Amino acid sequence: RMTMAAIKSCPDCTHALADATWPGYNAHCPDCDIRAIANCPPELRQERIEQIEVKCGLPAAQEVRRRVRVEVARIKVLKLC
Repeated sequence: RMTMAAIKSCPDCTHALADATWPGYNAHCPDCDIRAIANCPPELRQERIEQIEVKCGLPAAQEVRRRVRVEVARIKVLKLC
């Protein structure tokens, strides 16, 4: 299970922990990739995960899907505060 500490992999992720609308993304940060997918509309989110499945396989896509769900939930909670 991912913790808040686990997603502090770059300065943009650190800012995004407190600001659900943080616009910064680091091209070399896998957690920024997850956050970017989580901020997409659901249909684009699904399309991106399908692309990952084709390129990296089903286990990788399942892990990305799980992490994206966690991030979507985190963003929703942050927006409520």
